[in-house]
Amino acid sequence: MKDTSNIARNLKSVDFYDETDLEKASEKLEEMDSSGSQKHLFGINKSYLVPKFFYFFFLSGQGSLLPYLSLFFKELELSASQVGIISGIKPYIAFICIPLWGALADRYKKSRLIFVISLLAIAAGMVAIALVPVNLCDEQHLITKPSRTKRNSSDWNPAYVEQLAKMTEQSFEEAPWPLPNDPSDIAFKSEDTNHKNIITRSFVYLLMVTILSTIFACPGLTIADHATVQLLKDHEETHTYGKQRLWGSFGYGMTAFLVGAAVSKTHLCPPGNSKRKDVNYYPCFYVHTVCILAALAVGVRYKFDSKKDTDSMDQKHSYTGIHLTDEDEKNSLNIDSAKTSRNSSSVIQRDKKTQHNTGVENGLRQLVKSKHIMFFATAFYVGITMGLIKVFLFWHLKDLGGTQLLFSIMSAINSTAEVLVYFLSSKLIASIGYMRVIYLGLVCYSLRLFSYALIRNPWYVLTVEPLSGVTTAGVWAAMMTYVGHNSVDGASVIMQGKP
Repeated sequence: MKDTSNIARNLKSVDFYDETDLEKASEKLEEMDSSGSQKHLFGINKSYLVPKFFYFFFLSGQGSLLPYLSLFFKELELSASQVGIISGIKPYIAFICIPLWGALADRYKKSRLIFVISLLAIAAGMVAIALVPVNLCDEQHLITKPSRTKRNSSDWNPAYVEQLAKMTEQSFEEAPWPLPNDPSDIAFKSEDTNHKNIITRSFVYLLMVTILSTIFACPGLTIADHATVQLLKDHEETHTYGKQRLWGSFGYGMTAFLVGAAVSKTHLCPPGNSKRKDVNYYPCFYVHTVCILAALAVGVRYKFDSKKDTDSMDQKHSYTGIHLTDEDEKNSLNIDSAKTSRNSSSVIQRDKKTQHNTGVENGLRQLVKSKHIMFFATAFYVGITMGLIKVFLFWHLKDLGGTQLLFSIMSAINSTAEVLVYFLSSKLIASIGYMRVIYLGLVCYSLRLFSYALIRNPWYVLTVEPLSGVTTAGVWAAMMTYVGHNSVDGASVIMQGKP
């Protein structure tokens, strides 16, 4: 409306236009502005359809696989320390690479290209993990140590024990040299060594795939978040970020529950195999790939590297933005207007160049401010805690006797809570502030971790899982609001860079 009134006033300053024509043009522009501001589809602003559907497909892919990835590694017989290395190295790579990718995106305005490469790397990385060169159902790689029957002390006969001691003393007198090892023991040690080599090769392969894929995959979600925050910032609605992200939580919970429940009825190996009872997680990889490619198809429609600042600067210096259909009327504009337009264009180019050169430096200087340092320290702690829960919670519950059905129900509860909190996040942040929401999330994280350490029945974990709505959705929305309020023009991707 402001732009419409400005154009109308500028038109009135040109004396060769009829007053009636000016009023008609002004009314037409007002109608166009009004119709443009009311574009909704089923009550949803069409401008926000891209982020909503991107988060839905992207997090649907994540939900179909990531909750069960550590269990897949467990079936590969990797140790907890090896899984910790594979999963734990990703945030550190992202911590280093995301600011670098962000600097490239801000400097060369190639956010779209980097975004496409990133999502393709996410899909390719998970496909490579699924193709780990090991046959999980190969019996010769399954090492089962001989079982030993446990006997109570009451089962031993004292006379038999005394006779056994005499025989032992006699054997030492008759055979002072140690007897050769049992051939079966030698064979067992050889097979065990071969089995350990297979696990080691699998670990090295997965580690290399994780490192290479993470280097290229890490900036994808950050760039999408930046585009979403920028879109909301243009509409002065950054506090509604949670309403966009809740679509992703809905997709995450839906696929985590449906895919998890579906694979719970599958078997990894054919009948008669010792690993027959293991769950077949390979369908999770298929669903993940399809969803990530769908997210890529939607995400490329983001308006990356927004030029709104340049456009608004152009409006400040020139009023010739109206499109006249008559060529003679265009040529009839006075010379002063043309000079003003040329001068304003040179000013715009100088301002744009200055912002282009100093945006990254300003962003880096912002990072060393005390409040930003504390914010990044908090985000670092939240990331560690979130990663610990996502990687090892199901592993821990599996050791306690948890089933795949329990894991699917947990994923559904988590996502339902996150959708609810994301939906209410704008009101929550507006009422108590984004910093208090972060504090509340830290308290809920503490409660969750203490509960996980104390429970002995895995089903009791369902009592604390609703807190994930605050720890994940609430904290994430509050942090994104913080970034939106404190980002620097020309370096917003750097400021938002996070693993």
